[in-house]
Amino acid sequence: MTRPGQSGAALALRLVTGLCLLALAACYPSDDPDFVGSEALPSGHVVPVPEGFVTTATAEGLILTEAGDTRAPRTLEVAPAGPTDPAAAGGARRDGFAYRQVALGSGSGGTEWELVIDLPGTSPRLAVTARLQTEARRPDFDWAWAVARKVAAPPD
Repeated sequence: MTRPGQSGAALALRLVTGLCLLALAACYPSDDPDFVGSEALPSGHVVPVPEGFVTTATAEGLILTEAGDTRAPRTLEVAPAGPTDPAAAGGARRDGFAYRQVALGSGSGGTEWELVIDLPGTSPRLAVTARLQTEARRPDFDWAWAVARKVAAPPD
């Protein structure tokens, strides 16, 4: 049914646009991973730990590594930001975060990707650095974005 003054072509365009938006939303799931705990950094910031990851403390931060028998486990490090991290390098922005994403190289298991997300308002300024290898054209860093969004300030 068309509205008064609306052509059939306009209605068809609205319908196609709506279907395209639904299809696009299905391509990018927004489900955060299940978090099974958290770890505190030396700075006091609290980092959530996704299910299926093990943690290793470093002098200034924390490394999360995908557990299990996988050839190329995903890794994520939360540590003080360096001078070439996204905010200092004028990186792109998503959800209020400066970031950069680059392909590091390609091998038999696909392309290795790195995502660096600057965590605004942290002192010292922190960055999340995630790496994964995939044969897909586009890497799926949703799990890293979920961790970055949930890093918490030190308790008062």
